[in-house]
Amino acid sequence: MKEQILPFLLRPDDLPEGIDIRTLIEQSRIDYEGTLINVAFGFTDTSKLMLDLYDFEATMISVTDIGNGQVQLNATAGNRGISGKDVWFRIYPIIGGGTNEFPIAEIRIENFDPQQQYDLSGVYTVPLTDKSIEFIAIVTTATILQRSRR
Repeated sequence: MKEQILPFLLRPDDLPEGIDIRTLIEQSRIDYEGTLINVAFGFTDTSKLMLDLYDFEATMISVTDIGNGQVQLNATAGNRGISGKDVWFRIYPIIGGGTNEFPIAEIRIENFDPQQQYDLSGVYTVPLTDKSIEFIAIVTTATILQRSRR
């Protein structure tokens, strides 16, 4: 087994607020497997390097018209990184290209373990509007939510 010395150790809770780890990954010569960025990397040592990072992913969202001005929303989230505590999985409407303000459906996941998946569903009454309506599923930790609200 080869010994590999890395000049840094990343733990999500120790990263200063506002640090974008994508920049670090893009500037490193490592093989990265995950969903954070879509870039191919090369590294002279091809053995896997595991970093302690969150890698939550909304893997699927579907919308079905159920009549009477309502739609059924279904979404699935997965964890490809380290275990997360107090993780929130939410589905939001985005009306007319605006922002995601009020969730249609949400669940709090106390412990979101690696390779685990959760399903979420909800019913939404579509408002009468001439604007487009899109739906987005977001998976995040309570810590990240608190930081984004400051």
